[in-house]
Amino acid sequence: MADWHWSDRINSTAPIANERFACAAAMWGDWLAVLRSGLTDSDGKLYFLEWTGFGFIHRQIIDDVEPVLQTAGAIGNAQGGPQCDMHGDWCVVGLPNYEALRGALMVFYNDAGTWKTKPAWLLQASDKAFNDRLGWSVSIWGDTIAGSAHFRNSSRGAAYIWVRFGEGMDSTFSEQDILVPGDIAAGDQFGKSLMLHEHTLVGGAEFHNHEAQTYPAGAAFIFDRSGGTFGTWSETIELNSPNPGWYDRFGRGAGIYGDTVVIGAPEMGSYGQAHVFKKNGTWDTDPTQTINGPAPHTRFGEHVFMHEDLLLIDSPGTDVVQTWTGEVSFYRADEETGLYSLEIPDPIVTPEESSGSDYFGICTTVWEDRVAFCAQGFDTPYSNTGAVFCLYEWSYNITSVTPEIISEEGGTEMIASGWFPINKPIEIFMGLNGDPTDKPCYGGEGYGYLPQTADDSELHFTSPPNAPGLDYKITLRYLERTFTYSGTVTVLERVWRTKQVSTKAGYPSWVGVGKRQLADEDPR
Repeated sequence: MADWHWSDRINSTAPIANERFACAAAMWGDWLAVLRSGLTDSDGKLYFLEWTGFGFIHRQIIDDVEPVLQTAGAIGNAQGGPQCDMHGDWCVVGLPNYEALRGALMVFYNDAGTWKTKPAWLLQASDKAFNDRLGWSVSIWGDTIAGSAHFRNSSRGAAYIWVRFGEGMDSTFSEQDILVPGDIAAGDQFGKSLMLHEHTLVGGAEFHNHEAQTYPAGAAFIFDRSGGTFGTWSETIELNSPNPGWYDRFGRGAGIYGDTVVIGAPEMGSYGQAHVFKKNGTWDTDPTQTINGPAPHTRFGEHVFMHEDLLLIDSPGTDVVQTWTGEVSFYRADEETGLYSLEIPDPIVTPEESSGSDYFGICTTVWEDRVAFCAQGFDTPYSNTGAVFCLYEWSYNITSVTPEIISEEGGTEMIASGWFPINKPIEIFMGLNGDPTDKPCYGGEGYGYLPQTADDSELHFTSPPNAPGLDYKITLRYLERTFTYSGTVTVLERVWRTKQVSTKAGYPSWVGVGKRQLADEDPR
């Protein structure tokens, strides 16, 4: 089973009005990169935050790199794109406003916990031109970086590819290719949305006319690279809507993970749609699944975000009354069929009071059991301060509780089957012999931790009662869930000890040494 919970709201380190913190973000492992557009054309900042188990904390601010400062207005409205991406120890940021709107990409490397860049990692197109807007959308996978310039060549658009040579701070980047669909025309805006996965790139062209159509229904194009990282790119297939219509904007949102591509069409019908395409040897030309938006006129499918079996699709706002509150629909793919169903029944909205122009979810980033939602127009603590809201998943499967003697000196340890992906003190409340008053079990009353065992299968904590033969009730109050266990005290001495926790990737480790009497100190 799984529950999703909100962590604390994240603002910039020194919030001010109209700074639009969180105009873009990306996440990989324990790191979250957040871009702030700033107040002026030279006031952008890049923030790096680290996951602690229950939330993110600020670790570093990049505010002294001249190209990064010129991010103002990069995503000023619902037409933005994912201008930040991460993979491993690398982060790439799109700077479409750089150098008179020619645009650029800036690359950063995590060097032993400190994010660094250098002038040579400012990537510009070999044929850069005014208003190309390179960096409107960016993507990175392994040694490959992609950046879009959807206004290039009379808004035909293009996707630029760079590959990395070398390791760490000694790395260099070289432009490998410029990808342009063969069936592209002026005004199509290819690349406004794009995403890489391994050696495949998908890019949308929301204003493309397909074949004999006399109206722009939109399209998406898939390119594949043969021969590995330093191989050759070629166009594989053009994807179209199964029922193209006037300005459906099919291709406005585009995502890929593995053998699955999801294309958003925010103006298709009144609700908007997302179409799922599968690769079975070759890419299917017809979608295997069509997902309808949850409400009319909310532009469902404007942006698509994917990671493993998770899919998030935003509905940034409505054309009817021009509000941009924003909401995100959250899906998970079935292991057997590959079809998506709602992971959370209702669309996700700002967990705090909205001003009506939060732009919640226009940029969303997902990593395994965490999802971060940008809300660049959020008005707390000040107007248009901007914020990031993060959901994280807590998995559990408690099946039984069995007392167990853990030392010759005595002590009862309660064991519950299940795994908990984090290590944090839990609240334990105790009542003896039917006492209706639950008392906090801290210090001399007992305390519990949630360390993972080697096989991620047990929850361990020490029982607080100190008199054998008495009936006890132990209540664990952990986040929004409560578990109650009952039994009989079998030993007198209360022993607290720590256990080696799992080395499961992505989670913090916490190891204690030896054992101590609970009465000595509160182990928090």
